Amino acid sequence: MEPTRDHTLDGLTSTIVENSKIISNSIKENGLPHLSFDVNGPAAFPVPPTLVAAQGARLALIEATKLLERLVVGPTETVQWIAMAVATPLPPFFHIPANKHSIMTQPTSVLCSASKSSTPFPWTGVPPMLK
Repeated sequence: MEPTRDHTLDGLTSTIVENSKIISNSIKENGLPHLSFDVNGPAAFPVPPTLVAAQGARLALIEATKLLERLVVGPTETVQWIAMAVATPLPPFFHIPANKHSIMTQPTSVLCSASKSSTPFPWTGVPPMLK
């Protein structure tokens, strides 16, 4: 499928419907697992690269959904979201110290009790890349 050219609400929704049908048909025709958020659903996009039409539809679908989101959010709020994403530090789970507060060594009950403390996470520290 060619790149999305009609950047109107109707044009983007049409592109989304068309490409969704291409992907759904490809999945059905090839006996592939259906896309799902279910725990037993596929962990990755189930359509192999050899199915070129479905892969192209996937890329067009991704592009159209991102454009639709930006269209509906509007230019001002889109820029605000981008600015927040750039200005927001990485969450602390990018740096988990290997000590008594390490998420890898504590039972779930300890991690759950951390939500009652004044800090939002059971560990402390700033990721090294932000120091």
